[in-house]
This record gives sequence, structure tokens and C-alpha cells, in this order.
Amino acid sequence: ERGAPPEDEIATLTAFSAECVIEAVRTHLPPGAPPAELLVGGGGYQNETILRRLRDGLAPIPVHSSAERGIPPGAVEAVAFALLGWAALRRVPANVPAATGARREVVLGHITPGERFPSLPGSCPPSFGKM
Repeated sequence: ERGAPPEDEIATLTAFSAECVIEAVRTHLPPGAPPAELLVGGGGYQNETILRRLRDGLAPIPVHSSAERGIPPGAVEAVAFALLGWAALRRVPANVPAATGARREVVLGHITPGERFPSLPGSCPPSFGKM
């Protein structure tokens, strides 16, 4: 019989997924400046094994579900794109040169105004974009 049992394959892929995140955090964050916390979204937040491995591998950095901070785990990608759009509108650099190899910080993306564009920024509530 070829191959490992399905449960072994799933365990291996689960461990690999967690280790990829741990390695990315260790590799791409500035030395001596750990994040205050790591928020997990998407399908990973439902996997207790992944969460446990992340907590163990990234200690003392706290690991939480994005839901605990008001971001539905299924909406993490949408929130990320909204944040990038906000940064582009405000001309705020949103790249991380240490992670991407870029020579400097830059504003990401390009806004192509449509006919309703002038009214959109003014239609946002006053608290929009305040971090």
C-alpha cells in the first residue's frame, strides 16, 4: 500500500500550515518589534490544532481569532482590501519593504475615479479611517 493514512496526511498538512505562518512572522517582522498580537481569520481560526501550534510557536505573542476583535473570520480578506483601499485614498504607504524587498515605502494601488467618485469620500461617517 502506498502513501500514509489520510489522518496522517491531514496532520502533516495542518502542521505545515502552522509552521508556514510561524516562519513568516519570524522572517518578516522587524527584529525587536514583535506584534502586540496575531489575529487568525479564514478557516484556520476553526482549527484548534493550528491555533495551538501558533500559540506554542509564537509565544509570547498572543494569538486570537479575528472575531475577538470584531472582524468576522470569513471577512478578513475583505477587510484587508478595504484597508488597502483606505490607505490608497489617503496616500498612506501600505507596503512593508523588509517583507517585500522594496527599496522604500510606497502607496499601493491606483484609484480610477468613476462619475460617483467625488461624492464617495464625503459619504463616509466622520469616524471612517480613524485608527
